[in-house]
Order: sequence, then structure tokens, then C-alpha cells
Amino acid sequence: MAHKALDDFKARIRQLTRRPGGCSMAQVVEKLRSYLLGWKAYFGLAQTPKIWRALDEWLRHRLRSIQLKH
Repeated sequence: MAHKALDDFKARIRQLTRRPGGCSMAQVVEKLRSYLLGWKAYFGLAQTPKIWRALDEWLRHRLRSIQLKH
């Protein structure tokens, strides 16, 4: 995967998971769901398990920070 695609992905996730957004965790996950499903469908054929694992860890960290903030 290209670095620009990963940077765009992270920028969009940062936008959707801003901590002072005033949304519940369920609302944040619902917003993320459609974006993540589309992104995975597009890049799903890429044989890059390390990148997928790293993105998963990073995304879980973002969600934990929201949970702690609440």
C-alpha cells in the first residue's frame, strides 16, 4: 500500500474520532463502520498483514482514548 493512502486513511480516522466531538461510543463506531468497510473492500486484496495489524492497533488505541475521555 502506498504511504499516501495510509496517510489519508489516518487523517480521515482522526477526523471521525476527534475526542471532544460530543458523540457516544456507539455513534463514533457507526460513523467509522461505513468508512472502514469501504476502505477494506478497496484494499482488501492487498497481501499486507503487517500493515492491517498496525492499522488495527492504531485504531483500537484511538477508540480506547475516546472511551477513557468519556
